[in-house]
Amino acid sequence: MVVEAWERSGEDAGDTGDAGGSERREPAASGGGTAAEAGAGTAGHATWAGGGAGVAALTVWTERRAGRGEDAEPLAVYHRVSGHGLLAVFDGSGGSGAAPAWQGRTGAWAGARVARLAAECWFQRAVTAPDGWSADGGSADGTSADGRSVAGRSADGRATAPHAGGGESGDGEGLAYALRRMLGAVPAPTSRSRLTGTMRRRLPTTVAALRYRFRPGEDRVRWQALWAGDSRAYALLPGSGLHALTRDDTVEEDALEQLRQDPPMTNVVCADRPFTVHATPPGAALRPPCVLLAATDGFFGYVTTPARFEWLLLRTLAEATGLGDWAGRLRDAVQPETADDASLSLVALGFDEHGDDAGGVGERGSDRDAGGDGDGDDTGDGGRPERGFVALRAAFAERHERLTRAYGDGPPAPPDGDAADWRRWQDETWRTYRTDYERFMAEPTTERPEGGR
Repeated sequence: MVVEAWERSGEDAGDTGDAGGSERREPAASGGGTAAEAGAGTAGHATWAGGGAGVAALTVWTERRAGRGEDAEPLAVYHRVSGHGLLAVFDGSGGSGAAPAWQGRTGAWAGARVARLAAECWFQRAVTAPDGWSADGGSADGTSADGRSVAGRSADGRATAPHAGGGESGDGEGLAYALRRMLGAVPAPTSRSRLTGTMRRRLPTTVAALRYRFRPGEDRVRWQALWAGDSRAYALLPGSGLHALTRDDTVEEDALEQLRQDPPMTNVVCADRPFTVHATPPGAALRPPCVLLAATDGFFGYVTTPARFEWLLLRTLAEATGLGDWAGRLRDAVQPETADDASLSLVALGFDEHGDDAGGVGERGSDRDAGGDGDGDDTGDGGRPERGFVALRAAFAERHERLTRAYGDGPPAPPDGDAADWRRWQDETWRTYRTDYERFMAEPTTERPEGGR
């Protein structure tokens, strides 16, 4: 895996500076060898952490079958000169994209990775363009203030440039154009697939991205969420907890019912059908310190109730000794629970700006790479947590305790427990949690393109 260009130094966004972080790619303990050598059914995974005081990020990526995971590796980039950053995740849609596309891998596998490349290229161009977030909440390139936009299409359905900038803007239309253009450039497979019908898609994938702007010392974090499909973007705040920023493109929009039903998607990025990239109003702001993240449904789609995803984030944070250790604990927590590939990209902003670097270089996995059991000193400093990480962990300590009391335990799940008691517990926890969770959620849209799972 290419280490993310976390800090892009120099005046040109194309000049990649020192990543300033660490990256680990390992097979599961039972696999042996490298991820590529591991047998079918063996999970592969990777974690990364980097950054410095005030702005620090981590990514987590797991796959159920090594070398066959249909989540692309998550994206976390930050342009130091402009203060712009991007988090993004991509979940290839395995049902509609099951046809082979490249070297025996599916269209879902290829689509997610092409979309990742398109998103990073779009971001590199966007950060060097004029500011896309004007003071009145609109976009400097002429996008409407509601931020919702559809990829431009000619009469035959092909991508057209959304404006004279050729798709280089920072809005949803620019990202949609970049995705459509790059996916459309992928050669079609020469062999004919046995998968036919209206469900079939070419290179289908979800996208959930969070573009933000913040420099250490500033008093606000400006952000915009962009998405297609059922991957999600969130804000995690010390006082009010986890807030969904995106609204799934599914026939069911209630988060608890989505856990119960796993409803089909109504919109997905692909190479052969129209799709929508939704965008929240540009330039919305949060007060630091705060955490932003994007995740695929392998992380949040297999919990017992929506509150448990936040509890998972905060429990692993409370146990961790550094940013890299947090990434490793998130990976260790999700792998036994999820039935899917899972990926997450996260940035912590405004925590302990005068402390030591919060990068976590060499954490979590260094013992395993050396043949250890991974249970030794994860801090590299005699067990003392990193200074830059202490403020992050302390900021969420009270929230973690509150969630543990309210949602940490529940009745036994069926078949061990009573189904009616279990359902009542889910309903009650969702009722008390929902208002804050949906406070910043994007407004519903009636726009339903032809894309889908």
